[in-house]
Amino acid sequence: MDPPKGTPIFGETLEATALREVTEETGLLVRIISPLDAISYTFVQRGTRIHKTVHYFLMEPIGGSLDDHDREFEEVRWVSFEEAPVLLSSRLNVHSSAWRRGSCRKLPSAPR
Repeated sequence: MDPPKGTPIFGETLEATALREVTEETGLLVRIISPLDAISYTFVQRGTRIHKTVHYFLMEPIGGSLDDHDREFEEVRWVSFEEAPVLLSSRLNVHSSAWRRGSCRKLPSAPR
């Protein structure tokens, strides 16, 4: 499982990018509660070294429906803050401390 992520559109803030990507990929309308840590890493793609930074945000659903998720994904679900580090893919699990450092609190269930 990977959290929604994407590249900002020119002139778009990190927060606006995060909100847009979550809505596009999950079908949910969300609001940002607070920023979490960012992670940075490098990788090589077709012989070019690429530096990437991923910014995490604690969010809660305020509308929409998981039924409207991007069909590129077989399964989409909303998980609690506590569940997220366990469910992250092994590729991102190395960086799951970014999820654990936020202030944990119970979030409402996603709308259906």
